[in-house]
Amino acid sequence: MLKYFVAACMLVAPTTTVADEFGSWDGVHLGLKGGLGSISGKDSLGNTRSLESGIGGAFAGYTVSIDQFVFGVEADVTASNFTAVSSSGFTRSHAKWSATSTVRVGYDAGNFLPYLSAGVGLAGYEVRRFDDGQKASNTHVGFAVGGGLETKLTDNVTARVDYKHLKMSKEEYDFNGYPPFSIEGHQNQVSLGIAYKF
Repeated sequence: MLKYFVAACMLVAPTTTVADEFGSWDGVHLGLKGGLGSISGKDSLGNTRSLESGIGGAFAGYTVSIDQFVFGVEADVTASNFTAVSSSGFTRSHAKWSATSTVRVGYDAGNFLPYLSAGVGLAGYEVRRFDDGQKASNTHVGFAVGGGLETKLTDNVTARVDYKHLKMSKEEYDFNGYPPFSIEGHQNQVSLGIAYKF
């Protein structure tokens, strides 16, 4: 996943210059993003799994500058399609969405903004049995950390490459007639985004 982040940074960085050609980073922003995600998890039955999926979503936040430092809050929601069938062939697992709420801290370097982020993440996960159609779902809660590079395209439009790591808490899944089991794991997301600042 790191190689995708580095490659995306190289796409964004050439459009930046040290001189500040446009306005400040301050204000409310709304944006769209797309990229690639990976998920690694394990359950209490001894199974492990690693998957990849395309991702897409939206984000919104508020940013304020104090001298050369830029502070902000941001929330996002991401759709995904992580799908796997168990080695026994009895169940299918599906992770369809995640969301984060983070604080961002960056450094104003003219037309570009390197930043770090940290906060709380949520991830939805579902397991379905093929034989009787039973399904169980949970929302896994954990920390979210990351970073990225943002560049100004105009006074009101910015582009970014963003990386996030989400920890998925251990949650229990229970089916009628079967012993319960737990699942835990983590996600990594690399995305390119474009935002409009009001």
